[in-house]
Amino acid sequence: MDSLLKIPEGVILILGKVDSGKTTFTLFLVNAFISEGRRVAVVDADPGQADIGPPGTLSLGFPEREIQKLSEILPVRMAFIGSTSPAGIFMWPTVWGVYDLVKFARERREIVIIDSSGLVFGRDGYTLIRSKISLIRPDLVVFLGEEREYIHLIEEASRYSVVKLFPSSPSVKRKSFEERKANRIRRWKNYFTGSFEAELYWDSLKIGGFPHFGVGIPFPRERLRELSLELGTTILWAEEYNGMLKCLTFSCPKGDFEVNLDWLSLESLKHTLVGLEGREGLIDVGLVLSADGNGVLIKTRCVRLNEVERVLLSKLKVDEEVFRD
Repeated sequence: MDSLLKIPEGVILILGKVDSGKTTFTLFLVNAFISEGRRVAVVDADPGQADIGPPGTLSLGFPEREIQKLSEILPVRMAFIGSTSPAGIFMWPTVWGVYDLVKFARERREIVIIDSSGLVFGRDGYTLIRSKISLIRPDLVVFLGEEREYIHLIEEASRYSVVKLFPSSPSVKRKSFEERKANRIRRWKNYFTGSFEAELYWDSLKIGGFPHFGVGIPFPRERLRELSLELGTTILWAEEYNGMLKCLTFSCPKGDFEVNLDWLSLESLKHTLVGLEGREGLIDVGLVLSADGNGVLIKTRCVRLNEVERVLLSKLKVDEEVFRD
């Protein structure tokens, strides 16, 4: 452990299965480095059990003093995932989100610690970890658990980084599904404390949000009226991608279509988490209260709404308890 704390500078990636003590280990490192006067950054790379930012995001914070829990750290930069799991189609947004946050942190702090999710096994787990390591090239990778559990990942990590193995913390309590859900609700409620209602208008916004939009060729706005007549409902945004037409619609399209259509209605946006993106990246997030043909009403704490250029949509429904005052 002493040799770990003697690292002069660099990136430390913490890996381990669910409930192996990754956050506890991260907290220990943060306080140990800060007690020595080191300048530390923490990347919270678990969108499901987020501590620094809200669930559904990755976040970066710069702790300035010793802390008792990671949630005391304020987010200075976030990446929008729109899911509580980095698996499947959300794997690459997660990898690139972590890369962006680490790159930003490296320019501002000596030590960057990445607290990862518990997805380490199976095809998705292996691909996620291998991609993070090969792209970020951490100086040190710490595995929590038994060597036999991570033998293939250890071999991969050793190609790029110094690898350390520590046993899982025996004091870590395994959380149930219900406890994890309750923690997400608590984190969302805490994050949106002090939020307010604001309306954003479709005609002044671009639409994104993986897996719906942001990867195809946008339809010119002047063609949306023509498309709306063809589909029998107002089309607010449309993209062509891989032979498919992806649309944000006022209601369910009607009739038979010659195109392969994938649509998302305004009604389905209610109580979902959305990202608010500006020219230099994610500004903040919001919760959809309602949406109509003119715009979307959100609950947010973003004070830079005039800088929002793109709304990142998701299917991540936030529990109604979060919306109660």
